[in-house]
Amino acid sequence: MANTLYIAFKKCIKCGINKHLDDYYVHKKMADGHLSKCKSCIKDYVNLSPFRIERKKEINRKYSRSPRGRATSNKAVKSYQKRYPIKTIARRATIEAIRVGILERKPCVVCGNNSQIHAHHEDYNKPLDVVWLCHSHHLARHKELKEQPQQ
Repeated sequence: MANTLYIAFKKCIKCGINKHLDDYYVHKKMADGHLSKCKSCIKDYVNLSPFRIERKKEINRKYSRSPRGRATSNKAVKSYQKRYPIKTIARRATIEAIRVGILERKPCVVCGNNSQIHAHHEDYNKPLDVVWLCHSHHLARHKELKEQPQQ
């Protein structure tokens, strides 16, 4: 049998455009071995549908409130606390200091924002020595620390 060049095209049932089979996800249970919607239509459906996003959030909320979800969360928290005992002690000390009035939440030192303020520890061995940062600047600070070479 001679080598023949086989180029397969398929019409997407969503957008109606004929596309090469490489533009479709492989699915072994379909007759031709590929899904009937092209990759771009599937991505649009998954990423851009506000209903799907809200539905997913609602499913996650229900799960996190269920006994199984709480058990999973508690297990993850305990595992983290076991791996990072110094961080856990520093965070608890900071929370307690805020509660009794030793520490007071202040605006972000970078932008002055007063919402979503976090206590950032440069050194976890000094639990009450914190820098007050908003959520976005706190994430940025940790990104900077992650990018710095380890000493």
